[in-house]
Amino acid sequence: MLNLHNMLPLVLPAGIWKMHQLRHLNILCFNLSPNSQIHRLKILRSLSTVLPGSCLAEGLEVLGNLKRELSIRGDLDPYKNALQNSIGGLKSLRSLTLDCHSSVPSFGRLSNHIYLYKILLYGRLDSLPRSDDFPPNLTKMILGSSRLERDPMPILEKLRNLQVLKLSWSAFRGKKWLALRMDSHD
Repeated sequence: MLNLHNMLPLVLPAGIWKMHQLRHLNILCFNLSPNSQIHRLKILRSLSTVLPGSCLAEGLEVLGNLKRELSIRGDLDPYKNALQNSIGGLKSLRSLTLDCHSSVPSFGRLSNHIYLYKILLYGRLDSLPRSDDFPPNLTKMILGSSRLERDPMPILEKLRNLQVLKLSWSAFRGKKWLALRMDSHD
């Protein structure tokens, strides 16, 4: 594991692509240069926190073994389509964090991501995705700075496995909020 959490933003040295046994790349904020060879890290399991750029444009789906975590921070608007394609190809992912400077772009349907149990979204959301677009085994969701205008509860109450919902700073700005209806499964 390479943990450079206190150095930011960082452009990774070329030698890192020779670390073929690297499983976890955890840096507070780093750029992947256009000549990065991230595809050489075949057993990489977690990647955090990458700035959007060439890695999204080229597609993160080359990291097919990325299972534990993907965390992206920055302006994702220019990479909307690439983001959908990249995340769509990471079927074994367990945790996804999108920390956006402005709006959180649509990340597409995640209903076939059966291992994805945690989603953290920081940034403006016009609305939540439909309940059937969320991963079926989602147990934890954190929303921050979302500024949702519409009540999210009709969507959230349909997420059957959701156990933890954290609404951080400015998650909801609407006028009406209905409580969740909890079913008893005893």
